Amino acid sequence: MNFNRIPTRLSTHYVCDPYTTLMHYRRTFKFLQALKAKPNCRALCLGNKNQVNISWPKHFDGLTVVTSAVAAQSSILSSASVYYSLIICLDPVLFAKHLYRINVPVLGVCTPREIHEHPEILKVIDYLLPAPCSRTDAALRQLLQREFLEDSEEQKQIPG
Repeated sequence: MNFNRIPTRLSTHYVCDPYTTLMHYRRTFKFLQALKAKPNCRALCLGNKNQVNISWPKHFDGLTVVTSAVAAQSSILSSASVYYSLIICLDPVLFAKHLYRINVPVLGVCTPREIHEHPEILKVIDYLLPAPCSRTDAALRQLLQREFLEDSEEQKQIPG
């Protein structure tokens, strides 16, 4: 992974290689496009830390949101392979130990800082959606989101 730490005297920045970011965006959005075309696709959304301006309920009909990792929620995660086709983890640092060896694809949304400080996240998640840390990252993610997720809706509409 090309996630690096750049220390200076005043602050520390975490950067990701732009090509690596592009590859993660394309892979993730292609997977979401294929999953969206599947009938009765349900998703489980965990956490609320890294919001990336994607309207998850718009793309997945049965979206269940869990915001905290408590013992009562472990029953939801243990039965996730029966009810859900995807787990969207917006706070992978908090939910990493709960998602280890789960039999459902896990999409993790995290920053380069979280990946550098907690490399065990990469063992848990299957698809990485880097949270934008600059304006160019946000614009690139918005462009690819529009290309993969919103074009499929326009193709479904009947002209006339």
